[in-house]
Amino acid sequence: MVDIIVCLKNALDVSQITTDAGSGKPVLAGVPRKASDFDRNALEAAVAIKEKAGSGKITVLSVSDADANQPVREALAAGGDEGYIVSYDGGMDYFSLVNVAAAAVKKIGNCDLIICGEVSIDWYSGQFGPRLAGALGMSQVTNVTKLDMEGDKVKATREFGNMLIEQEARLPAVVTVNKNINEPRLPNLMQIMGASSKPIQQVPSSDLAPEAEAFGGIVEKVKLDEIQGLTMDRKRQMIEADPAEAAGQVAGVIKEFCAGGE
Repeated sequence: MVDIIVCLKNALDVSQITTDAGSGKPVLAGVPRKASDFDRNALEAAVAIKEKAGSGKITVLSVSDADANQPVREALAAGGDEGYIVSYDGGMDYFSLVNVAAAAVKKIGNCDLIICGEVSIDWYSGQFGPRLAGALGMSQVTNVTKLDMEGDKVKATREFGNMLIEQEARLPAVVTVNKNINEPRLPNLMQIMGASSKPIQQVPSSDLAPEAEAFGGIVEKVKLDEIQGLTMDRKRQMIEADPAEAAGQVAGVIKEFCAGGE
């Protein structure tokens, strides 16, 4: 029997983000949330390990500043056994966020393996998994494209630049997976209906404050002042000539650009 925790971020749906024409800032108010795509791959990896083992439990953990019931319920339909949602009112950086998540892991109890998405679709920082492993003092394996458990070890294939690396780590461990690891399955109607009866525990982050103190507390180290959208002005250059001459001019422009010209 294996006990796996899958970390799920209730992320902003980046496809729905627009930019204010006047200020150039992204408009985040009212943007819908969804389970981060990479975390769906993490869940699928957990389900595959559980199926191979023949038994086990998958706990879906989400620390969120918005209602995370829907994405967690969807994760339960796709193979999770129980949900654990930690809610907070905003104002967390990765330091405090990880401390709360680590406290939640301790509250959940038995855990052989924690699987996270390599990055989230909104912030795309790649900090959460490695920071969580560090807080919990667990082994970590990142950017995984193939994952298996054998005895007291996890075996993984990692993408490292243009190479693939085989790596082992002793359990308990934290693993982050990328989108090349699998294709998340879609739950059928019976699984969707069955998910409604699976338990979800709701816990405010303040209830975990004493446990979080062991990891450094719920204290922000970094404050975000503003988010500014960047505009890209592309240079347009018209070349009017016959094909042979135009090709030579284009080649000259590319050569100048590669040499560091404007």
